[in-house]
Amino acid sequence: MVLAGKFGPLETHAYVKGLDKFPEIVRIIKAEDEKNQWGENWHSDVSYNAKPTKAVIIKSIKIPPVGGDTCFANMELAWETLDEKIKEKIKDKNITLNKSDDISSEPKSLKDDKVYINLTALDKITAKTSSIRLAVGDKKFFGSLEIKAMKCQLFDDNGTPDAVAYIQVKDLSSKDNNQVFLFNGWTFASSPTLQSIDHPIYDLWITSCENI
Repeated sequence: MVLAGKFGPLETHAYVKGLDKFPEIVRIIKAEDEKNQWGENWHSDVSYNAKPTKAVIIKSIKIPPVGGDTCFANMELAWETLDEKIKEKIKDKNITLNKSDDISSEPKSLKDDKVYINLTALDKITAKTSSIRLAVGDKKFFGSLEIKAMKCQLFDDNGTPDAVAYIQVKDLSSKDNNQVFLFNGWTFASSPTLQSIDHPIYDLWITSCENI
């Protein structure tokens, strides 16, 4: 922590709890029976911060002899080589997060002030769909999935309002899945397939936001 402090003020993670005595330190542990890796999907770290994080220091205590590599992507090249139909769907879409959007702030005290995410859940085996209304900060369950709503907001897509939500999904059928998310990110109501969960039985997609 002394070394990290040389680079600037230390941060605490918005979603993951750090150590009790040192909340700025987050332990990344994978149990023997866990199938998924921590942060194995492509992502941009803490992009919701008003000021982007300057650096992260990682200390490896025990690592496997093979695997676990971190790969980096060129986002400009990714855009240039993206399918034109997908480009058309997402171009000119912007999300602005300000201080009032800080998910670490205290929740509103009045029930009527809660923000809700409306989701549709699909059981691929039975083809049955269910509607889920989930308040930001709360959790609900669909089959073996635990779904937590983190954020829900609207943005202007060339004059057409679109809903975008940040959700976290865990598969509780895994014996110990405390630190690995099946899905952890933003998803659009207009283009849910751009960010969908990868599960053999269940699927989820956002339909709207309420009270925002």
